[in-house]
Amino acid sequence: MMIHVLGSDIPHHNTTVLRFFNDVLAAQLPGRPVFWVVSAESPGEYPNLDLIRYRDRRQLATAARRSARRDRTITFFLHGQFSPRIWLALLTGAIRPHQAHWHIWGADLYEVAAGPRAALFYRLRRIAQGRVGRVLGTAGDLGHYRRRHPRTRSTVLYFPSRTQGPDAKLARLRPGSSLTVLIGNSGDASNRHVTALRAVRERFGAQTRVVLPCGYPAGNETYLRAIRAEAHRLFPPGNVRLLTDLLDYRQYADLLAECDLGYLIFRRQQGIGTLSMLIRAQVPFVLSQDNPFLRDLTGQHVPVLVHEDRITPAEVERSRRQLAALDWAQLSFTPENCVPGWLRALTEGASDAGR
Repeated sequence: MMIHVLGSDIPHHNTTVLRFFNDVLAAQLPGRPVFWVVSAESPGEYPNLDLIRYRDRRQLATAARRSARRDRTITFFLHGQFSPRIWLALLTGAIRPHQAHWHIWGADLYEVAAGPRAALFYRLRRIAQGRVGRVLGTAGDLGHYRRRHPRTRSTVLYFPSRTQGPDAKLARLRPGSSLTVLIGNSGDASNRHVTALRAVRERFGAQTRVVLPCGYPAGNETYLRAIRAEAHRLFPPGNVRLLTDLLDYRQYADLLAECDLGYLIFRRQQGIGTLSMLIRAQVPFVLSQDNPFLRDLTGQHVPVLVHEDRITPAEVERSRRQLAALDWAQLSFTPENCVPGWLRALTEGASDAGR
């Protein structure tokens, strides 16, 4: 038996995974997918899934530990970020390697916190990450993971964002017009908003229009105040749109279609859904050279502008033309095209259950 675990209460990510399984995969799998979900409120109705909701991470981890010990044929498919108590269960052997498949979403693989407590936790977590039976993720994330754990079985698999790209097409930049630049895909500090704002001002001038979608995470008002202050220091107030409401898919797609460039300089893999939407709308984008997802993009011949390189409006337009010539159907990480990879991964995972 395979149990899918959404072990952190992250509604926008969890809802995406649940919808993907309910609407796309369930009909193509031999049995009804089983999900255990941490959620303070009801995660919604998913008639094609068997879903159990847990009020917090501790409760879910306790259930996983007990079930794993009681039945060693149970396999847990761990989606993205999950409870430290599950890491501890792997460390202690309560959950054995053949029972754990981990799909990396990025954040749990990278170590960004500082201080002695974080250092100790990261040290333990590195050991636990080597005790999963199989790890799944982007080619870049898997390359990062293999530096420490080269022997773990690995499978390339992409996060399932929405299954359709935006319908709207970009109104192309006219000669003499200013660029409209999307900066980041959330209000999380991993977007490096201040660095991006300064780079955009230096490269494209003060008349550039900047759009910053910062609808999540909650509770980061201090950081948002710093972003707003820096944006207004660098650009006229009328050229700055800092959006603090969470946008639905259609609103977000329309927002991207208004942009001439995406500036997404996280140092780890994130935002595959946003990148797919930008590619579909033929909007060029800038990534950091430290982003391991560059390996996936360049491996599939997607044009990318690199933050650390020289970038001019002419380079942006050249990248747009290259995107226009790209064959969307050949990209394995896009929402529509990742389905075969998921079916293969789940079929292989099901074969481990019962070992």
